[in-house]
Formats: sequence, structure tokens, C-alpha cells
Amino acid sequence: MDETLHELERQARAGDAAAQLALGRRHAARGETAQARNWLAHAAKAGSLEAARALGIDLLTREPIRGDVGVKVVGDAAQRGDAEAVYVCAMLAAQDEKLPERFAVARDYLREAAKLGLARAEAELQLLESVGDLSSALPTQEIAPRVGVVARCAPPEICDWLIAQTAPRLGRAQVYDPASGGGRRESARSNSAAELNIAQTNLVLMLLRQRIAATAGLAFGALEIPQILHYAVGEEFKPHVDVLDGAQPGYARDLAERGQRVATFLIYLSDDYDGGETEFPRLGLKHKARKGDGLLFWNVDAQGRPDPAMLHAGRAPTRGEKWVLSQWLRDRIR
Repeated sequence: MDETLHELERQARAGDAAAQLALGRRHAARGETAQARNWLAHAAKAGSLEAARALGIDLLTREPIRGDVGVKVVGDAAQRGDAEAVYVCAMLAAQDEKLPERFAVARDYLREAAKLGLARAEAELQLLESVGDLSSALPTQEIAPRVGVVARCAPPEICDWLIAQTAPRLGRAQVYDPASGGGRRESARSNSAAELNIAQTNLVLMLLRQRIAATAGLAFGALEIPQILHYAVGEEFKPHVDVLDGAQPGYARDLAERGQRVATFLIYLSDDYDGGETEFPRLGLKHKARKGDGLLFWNVDAQGRPDPAMLHAGRAPTRGEKWVLSQWLRDRIR
């Protein structure tokens, strides 16, 4: 054990809330969930709102998920005046389909966070006021069997805002590991990506995801955690399918818990690039989208069976940068 960690533990055991918070965050960064939650809980009990918020977020986003407890902990921090916790409450409200007028409630939480001094909440409210409705269903124009374009799915200023919000979080994109059910890096996918869980998302994205669900005719609860994808020149995602093969152990566990990944919805956040098409080689289709347009394609046939014709690829740009919001949809609500 290094001297810094030894001293931190000594201070934490002596009841120093700041040391307890730091130690909790250190364990969390190492993936040591039980130890992280233990020290965050001590710091929260000692009065640290930051620790209470961090504990609630950990319970909501890291396995083992304890959603009910996480909601309560974040809610308590919000009631005690933590602006960031209030912001998370806005996201929790926005995803709760059982909550009447959930997006109105979410906006009320955003206003409260702004009153408490959270500048990004005020900026987001102003942006939403300027663009109008983002959540209603839009028509789909079929361009190939079970593949459709959704025109003007997101206004240009929303596209730019999502890119700016997400760029600092990008990391090397991963593929689904069929053995473990987790993620892994692979040469077939060289682009960057950022997953946006409940603590990293925003109301803009929540509203767009409602539009995606409504356009596809599926429940909001059937949506997976969304990703923002970035392709620099030469980066690609080689041909693949999005359905899950139940013969693989990792896939089988996921299928049993959450159902099949029946559809994929992409919103193209940029178009100032060359190349970079979304290609369906078995359909003979290459699609180059306009900024703000969506693309919806179904990964299963009319009987719900995996459709091999939906093999697709994200081709590499030859100039510029390609940005995409990627949303997978399941046939079951989690």
C-alpha cells in the first residue's frame, strides 16, 4: 500500500468526510464497488452532499444495480440542496413512463437546479425553449425493406450541442463480447464512442429518445443506454449485425433478461464529411444522411427472427468527422 493511500485510510477511519469521499471515489475507479459504496455511505452520513450524490449514482449505474435505493439517496441529496442531484432527478423523472407529465416534471427539476446555480441546467432550458418539440413521432420513408429515413429528426443546433456535450467523454468504441456479455475492443471497430447513462445524459437526449421510441412504435423502457459515436478519417465499424445470438452464453443471459435487440435507430449529428456511409451490403444500399436526419432499421423479420439481410457497416470518412447518435431498441421493457 502506498503512503498516500495509507494516510487517506487513516483519515477516513478517523471520521474525515473528505477522506472518506476520496477513498470511495478511489475504490470506484478501481471497480471495487463494495468498498466504494461503504466509504461513500460513511461520507454521506457525515453530511457530504457530494458523497450522497456519488453513492446514489453508483447504485443506479454500477452492478449490482440497486435502483430503488439509488433513487432515494439521490432524492435525499436533492432535497438538501445539491444542484447536481436535482439535475439527476430531472433525468429520473424523464425516464419514468409511469409518472404523469414526466417531461414537464423533468423541466421543473431543471429549473430548480438552475435556481441552485447549475449553469448547464439554465443553458439547457434556454436551448429547449428555442427548438420546440423534440419528442413526438415522425414519419418514416422506406428506402429498402425494413429500412427507413426519418427526416429532420433533430434540429442542427441540437446536433451541435450534443457533440459539444459528448466530445470530452469519448473513448475507444467496443463490441459486444458474446462469451461474457460485456464489452471488448476489437479491430473490426476503430471509432470512438461515449455511453450516456442516467448520470451522464441530459433532457435534450431524453426527449430525442422519446421521439425514437414513438417513431419506432416501442416503449421508452425498451431503449438501451444510448451512445454518441465519432468517426475520424479512416475509422470504421466493419460489417456486423446488431441482433444477439442466443447460442452464445453472454448473449443468452442478456436475451433472457432484456429480450432481443429488434431495431436500431441512428441520428446523424454531422454531414460535413466525405465517405462515411452506412452500408447494407446484402441490400445493395449505401446511405449518406443529412445532418439531423434519422435512420431506422429492423434487425429482425416480421416473425421476430434475426434477419441476416440487416448486416451493416459504418464506413470510414475520407474527409471530416462523422458524428452519430446510436440507439438500440429491445422487444422487452427492462
